[in-house]
Amino acid sequence: MPFVEMLMKSVGGDAASQMAGLLNIDPGKAAQILPKVAPLIMGGLKKQQSEPGGEEKVNQLLSKFGGASALDNIGETLRQQATAPTTDATLDGVLGDSGPKAAEMLSKDLGIDAASAQRAIPMVAPLVMGALAKLRDQGGGGLGAVTSLLDKEGNANLLGNLGSLFGGGGGGAQGGGGLLGKALGSMLKGGK
Repeated sequence: MPFVEMLMKSVGGDAASQMAGLLNIDPGKAAQILPKVAPLIMGGLKKQQSEPGGEEKVNQLLSKFGGASALDNIGETLRQQATAPTTDATLDGVLGDSGPKAAEMLSKDLGIDAASAQRAIPMVAPLVMGALAKLRDQGGGGLGAVTSLLDKEGNANLLGNLGSLFGGGGGGAQGGGGLLGKALGSMLKGGK
């Protein structure tokens, strides 16, 4: 099962209801945020990974955006991001210029206000990176398991083709889970 699908099964419902309340948006619209933004974050991480020193940068980003503990209390993780004094849709450079553009497209695609869309991207980041940190820390494969998953399912081209995620058809990370997917799936199920 692909990473984003596993993430949706394990935290999607809770994340959507929390985000709806925190952003004051319709729950149906909130439920669409994680599956639209998660592949973008995966693509950004894959792009970071491909640059010199990238694997270590990915490792640092996983820890910076909450680490594995981000999934222990999803409500609190989301609340911290929603009430942060500033928002960074670039996610410390992970998304680059595509972050603000993605927020604008998310706003239009879902019919939510720009401020909510701008906050939604950093709210999703600790969930995605927390799940990847959990794979790194508890999956037995360390950082290699994360880089392998990013190689398999991350799509850095999404950063330049946001239309494929927002109102332009298909898009998203594809791929099977294999052993990595099974390990991540069992960790996520236990770490709600």
